[in-house]
Amino acid sequence: MQKIEVVINSDCFNAVYEALRKAKLGPCQVTSLRIFDPATPDGLYRGATYPVGRDCMMLAWTVRDHGVKTTLEAIREGLGEFAQEAAEVVVYAVEESMRLRSSVWARAREPR
Repeated sequence: MQKIEVVINSDCFNAVYEALRKAKLGPCQVTSLRIFDPATPDGLYRGATYPVGRDCMMLAWTVRDHGVKTTLEAIREGLGEFAQEAAEVVVYAVEESMRLRSSVWARAREPR
């Protein structure tokens, strides 16, 4: 099993999501993000400066090893009309991920 995380600009989210839906990949988690880059200039409003971030969306899901290529092709198809810099893709094995949970949750799940 592989976990795939894709961070894309919010303006190209619909195209990528439709391409993934056509590929019938199954459910995915969608999260709204705001990325602050120190290289971008600060905004100015009434004499006060503030950091300007860009709105992004993150899609995350797990797929079997043989489905990774299909998933990446669907993402590339969705990004076809947008610049390739609009996405950041991370693929890693599920065994390498770590699940953290609180001690309260762990005690509640222990058998009695």
